[in-house]
Amino acid sequence: MFLKYIFRRHLKKRAAILLIVCIVSAIFVIVCKSMVNEDLDSESRNSGKIYAPEDMVSDHRPKASDARIEASRNSSVYHPQKHLDIWSIVGLGDYTWEHILGGGKGEEGGIAELNVGDLILKYQSGSLRWEDLPPDTTKLLLILNGRAPERLPETKRWLDTLDSLPQLQSSLLMIIGDEECNNNWLLPYLSSNGGPLKKVFISYDTEIVDGREVIQWPLGTATYRGFPLEDASVLTSDASRPYRCNFMATIYEGSSREKLMEVIQENNLNDYCYVKTRQLWEAEETQTSMEEYVRVLQESDLTLSPVGKNIECYRIYEAAAMGSVPVIEDRRTSQTCSERTLRVLKDRNAPFIFIKDWTELRHVFQEEMKKSPEMIIERRKNLIKWYQRFKREIKELLVSEIKQLL
Repeated sequence: MFLKYIFRRHLKKRAAILLIVCIVSAIFVIVCKSMVNEDLDSESRNSGKIYAPEDMVSDHRPKASDARIEASRNSSVYHPQKHLDIWSIVGLGDYTWEHILGGGKGEEGGIAELNVGDLILKYQSGSLRWEDLPPDTTKLLLILNGRAPERLPETKRWLDTLDSLPQLQSSLLMIIGDEECNNNWLLPYLSSNGGPLKKVFISYDTEIVDGREVIQWPLGTATYRGFPLEDASVLTSDASRPYRCNFMATIYEGSSREKLMEVIQENNLNDYCYVKTRQLWEAEETQTSMEEYVRVLQESDLTLSPVGKNIECYRIYEAAAMGSVPVIEDRRTSQTCSERTLRVLKDRNAPFIFIKDWTELRHVFQEEMKKSPEMIIERRKNLIKWYQRFKREIKELLVSEIKQLL
């Protein structure tokens, strides 16, 4: 009996010890697991990587879920939008906004807006005054006239106003340059010379173009006279055009245009071309005269383009837009202009016909007569494609330069 008592007491004692051991072991396992989780969390925080439960294997190799999580994080990175106000008082602004950038017209006297990626552009044009520039303007592109001498004081007044804008951070200028390329008056306004302008885009082949601070810009079409935005789909017809060429221009006494008229008459080109001239230049077009002009461009294979005060003129861009190959009198008109004429077009492989003298026109037509209708139609389609590509490249140039400065 005594032995049975001793045995039972000893058994209970061993059971109690065993229970204690089990509890301690369980606590130890919980503590160890907690320490492992803390180590993984710490590693995750330091490395930026998140481990899912199925990833907790002995070699700690990340699963495919890590790539998905990382991609999700990267896609949610916030890119702040950049804003630029554009103020224009010349037709070059409308050409750039509508034909190059693809922006729409705002309400009369209102502001048009265009998003290009993370860039927000706000455009207004018309009867604007420098006094109306908001003092809180931070980023600004002005589009002004530097061609007409009587407009130059007003243009300088716009630029002088920039220093009075207390919050202005970046200012750019797009300008119709002087036709004789006398644009050195702009140099003090460049930021490299202590002025407010970080970038200038200018028409005509002026010598001050360096491709970095001063960039060549196309003159474009005469939007101020109502020249329309082309519809490329309408222009790619497979039908032959009724006119081999056209020549519509003002004839100035002593100009090469008189020589061109002689060549046209001597070679009976009136039989193949639409020819209409006048003695006095008219700044404004009526709706009827503009419609006639556009129709003739659309119905001509070639457009004859003599020099005026400068080799670059609206006619070149208007003909290309309507699928009529410009035949350009390619010569420098002023010693103050660059010897590299029409570089904004030639550098982009413009498929035009360049001649030095109008006596070469006879040879041009001899070559034209050798071309089949199919060849001429194919050339027209290629010209239209080139002009669309040209505008895209110019747009990319402008947007890239703006983004670098904002």
